[in-house]
Amino acid sequence: MLEVISIHIPKTAGTSFLEICNKNYNKGEVYHYIERKNRLRKVKKQVSIYTMPSKTKVLHGHLTYKHLRLIHKWNNSKVITWLRDPVERAISWYLFQQRTIHNNPETNPYKEYKGMPIIDFLSMEEYRNVMSKFLQGIELEDLFFFGFIESFHNDLKQLANMMKWQKINLTHENSNEAFKKAHYHSITKTEREKIKDLNEEDVLLYEKALLLKSLSSEDDNSLRF
Repeated sequence: MLEVISIHIPKTAGTSFLEICNKNYNKGEVYHYIERKNRLRKVKKQVSIYTMPSKTKVLHGHLTYKHLRLIHKWNNSKVITWLRDPVERAISWYLFQQRTIHNNPETNPYKEYKGMPIIDFLSMEEYRNVMSKFLQGIELEDLFFFGFIESFHNDLKQLANMMKWQKINLTHENSNEAFKKAHYHSITKTEREKIKDLNEEDVLLYEKALLLKSLSSEDDNSLRF
């Protein structure tokens, strides 16, 4: 039975969280959904209870909720996702794409974007309000758990307690970090404000998530007295 659906929004520590899942489930129980790539673009392959391995307990990958809605309803799975400050997430995505193009300029399917200014890149519709698009169809309140990259380790401990996971030590390192440090500070305050405007829906989603977390923490504290 599919116990967990992990919606991996790009640049929200998905590789780290996948590592945690693999440590806490047996071999073959974690299905990592990976999009097929062709010369021009990524192509989403069909994913359903019929195409996943029979032992699957965790489904993790770049899948939007609309792709998972029926799977979620049929299995009553726990839906988990991680969120990130929308401006930081978008910048990280841009720098990640530029790094991969830089490292593989000839065959990279996105090579046409090499050196593209950050605002031009992030103004494209597919890169705007990405968190909202991935979670369209499900409310934050209906998720089993959502955490924040900014408080990843503390939130991961909370989730581990809820799931009764014992292994939460990470060995993964961010391979994008060196490239990011070299280019991050060149992004101006004006560009950051523009990126925020381009992701207005994600800003509202993120602010709502922070509020819900704050209210939840207040409830937890009230129970201790």
